[in-house]
Amino acid sequence: MKPITRPAVTGLIVLLCLLFPTLAHGDTTDEQGDTTWAVAPADAQGPDGRRMIELELDPGESASDHFAVTNLSGHEVTFRLRAADGYFNENGRFNTIPSDQESVDIGTWVQVEDEVTIPAKGVAVVPVTITVPQDAEPGDHAAGISASLLQVSTDESGSSVGVESRVGFRLTVRVTGEVRAAVAVQDVETSYDTSWNPIRPGAATVTFKLVNEGNVRILGQGVLRIGGHEIAFPAEGESKQELLPGDDRSFTLRVDQLWPTILIKGSIDATPEAASERAADVVVPPVSSEISIVAVPWPQAAVVLGILLIVFALAMNRGRNKRKVADLVEQAREEGRRAANEENKK
Repeated sequence: MKPITRPAVTGLIVLLCLLFPTLAHGDTTDEQGDTTWAVAPADAQGPDGRRMIELELDPGESASDHFAVTNLSGHEVTFRLRAADGYFNENGRFNTIPSDQESVDIGTWVQVEDEVTIPAKGVAVVPVTITVPQDAEPGDHAAGISASLLQVSTDESGSSVGVESRVGFRLTVRVTGEVRAAVAVQDVETSYDTSWNPIRPGAATVTFKLVNEGNVRILGQGVLRIGGHEIAFPAEGESKQELLPGDDRSFTLRVDQLWPTILIKGSIDATPEAASERAADVVVPPVSSEISIVAVPWPQAAVVLGILLIVFALAMNRGRNKRKVADLVEQAREEGRRAANEENKK
């Protein structure tokens, strides 16, 4: 379970919009003492071990389910309940829109009680109903269901100070119809960092976006291939990046030990997978984007130019020496001829 940390804030009411871990667990402190709670999908008896509620419904169809709010504190607590449209932030963590924003998609399909009061160490199983509109777009829709506490106080200046601590879990509905799985590589930027040591290679940086152009959730992943190197994204040990329909995720990859060969060619090969538990029903076609990096070997060129200048200088000096020797030989011959002529005259 992941605790929620309440930050110190001043001024107007501040909404702390927390992410939705697998086991949502909250912890705050007020005049009643520590308040700790957990939220999870459930059946009619209590938490059932699911990470999320995942449904497949036709347009116009309704479904009922449950979730459990567990009060782990030593006092009675009233929690505010809310369903809202969800999204993934740039770090790949799931969240819901802030409380001061209205849902426009699946958050409006969910009917849930406004609040629930739970005694100390008690558990409340809350029913939830999802009704898909007749005109709902086919594909995956994501929301979050949360239980929250809003603590409001007044500071020395008289201003309201508040924190909403909110935890919950994900709700995903796939609306039946034409399912499209597609991904694109966009906004590719490249640069090359030259090593001015001519016997050392440089490094390249490749930045791009992976865009979910389909209507189902996908796991974004792939490989950058360039100059004989293969760089996986996400990196080994990192979680695969889930993208909702219309989402994009930025990647920045650095390739070391890359020799400058004027024009380095490579490719970004995306091999996404379906993220749903019904992954077998969806095949996401791979996509490849060709890239080129301009990498002029200036240090190596300078070395070659220096060698050529040395060779040229040696060649020029050798030519001058040859001419000087030839001139001396000719001068000696001329002096010999003059001496011979003078001897003949005697």
